[in-house]
Amino acid sequence: MINVDGIERLRRKWNRLGKAYYWVCEILSVLCASVVVTDAGTIQDYYRRRHRHETVFIPYGAEMEKPAGHAVLDRLQIKPGQYFLYVSRFEPENNAHLVVAAFEKTRSGRRLVMCGDAPYAQGYIERLRSTEDPRILFRAPSMAQDTGNCSPTHIVISMRRRSADAPGPDRGNGNGKPRCRE
Repeated sequence: MINVDGIERLRRKWNRLGKAYYWVCEILSVLCASVVVTDAGTIQDYYRRRHRHETVFIPYGAEMEKPAGHAVLDRLQIKPGQYFLYVSRFEPENNAHLVVAAFEKTRSGRRLVMCGDAPYAQGYIERLRSTEDPRILFRAPSMAQDTGNCSPTHIVISMRRRSADAPGPDRGNGNGKPRCRE
């Protein structure tokens, strides 16, 4: 059994040797594994189309109950229903800089809450945090869990901006309930 996570060979961050390695691993995953597991419908569709191989789809994340209150939001001076949420690893491939730049151009009265980290991308994170827009708030990834951010009663929109070469997980969990995850 193997869990394939994305289409690594298509990501810009790998050189030719890295891309070749991941291509071989992709082929071996369908030839050698008794079961191939995917955690995103887009990746499941890719393996079906590209390799004519069925995978077992196991979405990740957690169903969230309606939060009992909003003490964390109060502490952060964020009003329920008055912010946009971005949750991701802060690395160039996930395009957090594009989300910040686009939001800076808006006239929205809402806040943009950026939750994430990446210990190996401190320079990138410092550039993200250098925004002078007071509507943009950077929090640790744990804030997404602490606030019950996936409750439709708290957020306006939750976003995860990814580049075309890095397909990410599907939104939702198939039963209409929101899901929170990085």
